[in-house]
Amino acid sequence: MVLLVVSIMSIFVAILIIFYNASNLTLPANVFLSIFFLLLGIYGIAQYILEFSSNPFIFAIFFNHFTPLYACFGPVLYLYVKKIINDDPAFLRKKELIHLLPFTIALIDLSPYLFSSFQSKIEIAKLIADNPINYKMVPHLFLSDINATILRQTVHIVYTGSSFIYLFNGVYNNVTTKSHNKLIVRWLLMLLFIMTVFFLSILIGTLLEKFASFTHPNSEVETYFVYVSWLFRYALIIVIFFFPSILYGMPNYKVIEPKQDIENTVSDTNLNASKKEYKAFTLDDTYLEYIDQSLRDYMTNCPYVNDKFGLSMVTGETKIPIHHLHIYFKEYLKVNFNAWKNEHKINYSKELIDKNMLSSMTTEAIAVNSGFKSYSNYFTVFKSHTGMTPTEYASSIKKDSKS
Repeated sequence: MVLLVVSIMSIFVAILIIFYNASNLTLPANVFLSIFFLLLGIYGIAQYILEFSSNPFIFAIFFNHFTPLYACFGPVLYLYVKKIINDDPAFLRKKELIHLLPFTIALIDLSPYLFSSFQSKIEIAKLIADNPINYKMVPHLFLSDINATILRQTVHIVYTGSSFIYLFNGVYNNVTTKSHNKLIVRWLLMLLFIMTVFFLSILIGTLLEKFASFTHPNSEVETYFVYVSWLFRYALIIVIFFFPSILYGMPNYKVIEPKQDIENTVSDTNLNASKKEYKAFTLDDTYLEYIDQSLRDYMTNCPYVNDKFGLSMVTGETKIPIHHLHIYFKEYLKVNFNAWKNEHKINYSKELIDKNMLSSMTTEAIAVNSGFKSYSNYFTVFKSHTGMTPTEYASSIKKDSKS
């Protein structure tokens, strides 16, 4: 029963992460962490059903149907660590699609079972209920059930090891003196340690079953390692509540580049604060001024004339985290990004008109050169900013120059 309760708590944690970080779901790290706890919850519930349920129908529903998802533990954990350290605004880049390979292999391998009739699955469930050793009868395409488990856990351990390496490189290459950075490092170390023991316990138990010639899959030694894996899963659920900032939202790892000498860039997170305080954090005046100056310097090259100009482009070229930009526009400028972007584009187009560029260019060409994708959009935005159409504005400029 404890396994079931902890598994439900794991799903509850996933919901908490989504709920308290709803405004920051542009941060893939939050999404990946939520997916990770959701997978843990599904895995635990399925284990509980398979271990204690005597109902063939329920057994057939949970047996192996979610197994391809379990192949995602390692990749999701790795991507979470990578995104939180890099502060990467992209959810899944093309080169990261390779991390879907474990899921794809598991899905293909189990396809003979997954796509068989549900009645045949119930028959297999009855056979396993009579004798657990019958789980070996489950059809696979190229791996046996036990070899698939060994491969899956090995992949998870490789991913966890890679996550440790990524974390240590991040600590070495980034500023780690800020309190929130130290908090993230402690959390990631704890998370990776717990999951390493979790995956190792399952792997060792499975290897003992395979090579020790046990006649029953739930032998005493193997069961011991299963219990160890359960224990560390419980520990993870407990540990995350000691890191409420992870649940309730906090800035990602990389706040500023190491070469910048700016102190107290992000307000300290008080671990004893209320949940509401964790939900939103603010940037101090020094850091906001730093962002303001950085953007002023950046905009001198007129990047907004690119019709693909957007927040992702800004954060990619300035290295300012996208959620810090959101706060900058909301709290410092008190304007949304689109209005700020359009103002720059309109000012640029006005400069072109002031230079009498309409004598050699059409207004449509002015719109394109100012970064607008369509003339109709340019016309609407221009009039809303100036109270005149581009043509009327050009006429007013000529009148002023004559008077």
